Amino acid sequence: MLAMSSSIGFVWVRWAVGAILAAIVASGASAQPERVIRDDTRHFSITLLEGWTRLNQGDLDRMNQIWSSTQGESNGATKYLFGLTPDEQPPEGKVLVLVEWEPSQNASLSASQVESVIRTNVEAVRRDLGATTGAELSVPVFDWERKRAAFMTSLPSPTGAVEAISYGMLAVDGVLWVHCYTPAAHIGRLGPTFARIANSITIDAAYVYAPAPEPSSEPSGGNRSAASTGMMTTLLVGGVIIALALAIVFRGKKSDDRADR
Repeated sequence: MLAMSSSIGFVWVRWAVGAILAAIVASGASAQPERVIRDDTRHFSITLLEGWTRLNQGDLDRMNQIWSSTQGESNGATKYLFGLTPDEQPPEGKVLVLVEWEPSQNASLSASQVESVIRTNVEAVRRDLGATTGAELSVPVFDWERKRAAFMTSLPSPTGAVEAISYGMLAVDGVLWVHCYTPAAHIGRLGPTFARIANSITIDAAYVYAPAPEPSSEPSGGNRSAASTGMMTTLLVGGVIIALALAIVFRGKKSDDRADR
């Protein structure tokens, strides 16, 4: 169970994130479904909890456009399938959950190889963005009973620190990432809710990742992991980059909404 003061933010993550993530990953079952969002193309369902709504299409398009611009694209390629927001927002900024699909060929990989790929990608983001943005990423935690990974990100911004918890649900043909963002002061209160959202996801049985046998030798395992990294080159990066924009874009939108009232 998450337990922290609402004043704890960026500094706290440096020493306590491991224990918090372990509690989040192992948290209890989700509430009874109220509304279910179904994606037949990617073979999963997710529950829309009571008091939450889907992000409107205009805002989702803005998020995808921001992502496209970071990749040098201008066509607004779809990276985020949909977003979720609570009906009641804190005054410090917007709470937001973004659902992202990253294609990857996981079926042939063992559990240790999948862990290696994800750890490598998290470390790459930590190295490349940490020095320039002040972002801090935790070491990923793996829950093999639920076939998922989780890590946390802390980002300072001009409008206040942002905390994020990212869950990666493993499928045979990709990773379903659920990126949960909140102003830092509310991570303790919202952490269990983010866990409920992640726990509500159901991947169709035929598409759930099942670890391949572990390689018989270290050289073989190393080569397999290195090759698989190439299949997931964009893994995680989008979620971290978009959080930098969220603190500014959506904080400004909240101010505009209040001005219009």
